[in-house]
Amino acid sequence: MEIKLNELTRENKRMKKLVKKQIMCVMTIACLVLAFCLCPMQKTEARDWGEDYPYGEHEILKFNGKNATWNLRKRDNALEWYYSIQTGTQSDTWKNVKLTTGDPYVVETFAEESRDAKNRTNVSLNLEPTNPGKTTVTLSFKNRGKNYKYKFKVIVRNYENPFERLKIGNKNIKSQYEDGAIDHGGDDREYNESASLKLEKGTHKMDIRMRKNWKLISVKNGKTDLTKSKKVKVDGKYTYLTLIVQNEKTGERLSYYVEIVAVAKSNTSNTVLRLNKSNISMYVTGFAKITATCNKNSQKITWLSSNSKVATVKNGVVTAKKAGTAVITASCNGVKKTCRITVKEDWYNKVLKSTSSYRVKYLNGKTTTIYRSRFNRYRLYDINKDGIKELLLYNDYEENALFTFYNGKVTPLIYGTLRGIYVKGKYLIVQEGSSMSSTYYVHVIEKGKLKLICKLFETTSSIVAVPGYSVNGKKCSRAIFIKSSDKYLKNMKSLRW
Repeated sequence: MEIKLNELTRENKRMKKLVKKQIMCVMTIACLVLAFCLCPMQKTEARDWGEDYPYGEHEILKFNGKNATWNLRKRDNALEWYYSIQTGTQSDTWKNVKLTTGDPYVVETFAEESRDAKNRTNVSLNLEPTNPGKTTVTLSFKNRGKNYKYKFKVIVRNYENPFERLKIGNKNIKSQYEDGAIDHGGDDREYNESASLKLEKGTHKMDIRMRKNWKLISVKNGKTDLTKSKKVKVDGKYTYLTLIVQNEKTGERLSYYVEIVAVAKSNTSNTVLRLNKSNISMYVTGFAKITATCNKNSQKITWLSSNSKVATVKNGVVTAKKAGTAVITASCNGVKKTCRITVKEDWYNKVLKSTSSYRVKYLNGKTTTIYRSRFNRYRLYDINKDGIKELLLYNDYEENALFTFYNGKVTPLIYGTLRGIYVKGKYLIVQEGSSMSSTYYVHVIEKGKLKLICKLFETTSSIVAVPGYSVNGKKCSRAIFIKSSDKYLKNMKSLRW
């Protein structure tokens, strides 16, 4: 019995050792499985992309087989998108990394590997958009003996300023968003070059107008929503606005930032500025004087035209340049007053509708008085190509009267019973004479006056035994006359219909 107990004890010890070995084996396997699960095995998934902030003017690039879009700056086609993947401590984790482009004209690519201080392999993937267009980018690599290959479409397009007008107070800052970089900023893309402006302390209205296909989502000052009121209160040293807009076609959103710097109010409360006119109607080449009075005699009055192509202003004197409208603004100590200018070019209606008389010269320099009622026909023609049409009045009896408009006044140029009145280029040719001979007076119009350039004479009848010719009063041969005649008279056109 005692022997059996000893044998049983030895058997129990043997079983305990076997169980211990089995337990140790299971624990070892479990540790290996756990270590294998916890070991970093890199995969390029959607969540790997966009966690770092890319830079350059583009949308968020998500490496998930879907489209990725950049906005290419108009002023700089050399933009770079950079992404770095850290692969872990194993030297053989990533191998044969290649990033290729289907069209280098649209986007250029390259990949490079490096090691950090901890002997970790870093793979840098670089995308450089070059021109607007579409292409496909392919990433291939070997990871733990397995080959991976991913493709995705890339669209590179020009950046578009979504604002048609962005005015805060009296400052239009739309132009500050014409160019610049856009960075990844969460769900929206952020315009990382904030617009800035200075405004006086107080409440200012906002005038925000969007371009076609864009809409304004919100305007906020911190947590305060200003979308409906479109008013911003400037009280502290700095005020920051966030504007979120959306493209209605693509659905993309952009966030724009505005920094407002508060400045002290100018002392304009006691300034009184007055203009003697608020509306002026003028004709081209005309002048008008606007008188401004300011109770702050020590302050200078400044003048500005909203459209200098239509009207210019200097010290209150307005000069009409071309037909259209312009607003003249006078400023004194921060106070502004305006005068609307309307410039017309139909000055000739003053003559056509007139019942007044006009003093006008003959070719010989003598002066006579004429009335509009003596003429039943007229023609308009810009003879000297200065933008002002001359007016020719004539009748069936070969009476002619030519007018121009200079320095804001109707200016008669010439009158007479003429055989013809012609134009060639900038020259005005007046013909006098009879069936026997003709004299041609060649003029140009300068500063509202006729200037004689050349006088040509020729006999025109075969009855005259010896034909006569002269240039500027001097007799000449027919050859010399023809030379001058060709210059001034050849292919001339009649002003009379």
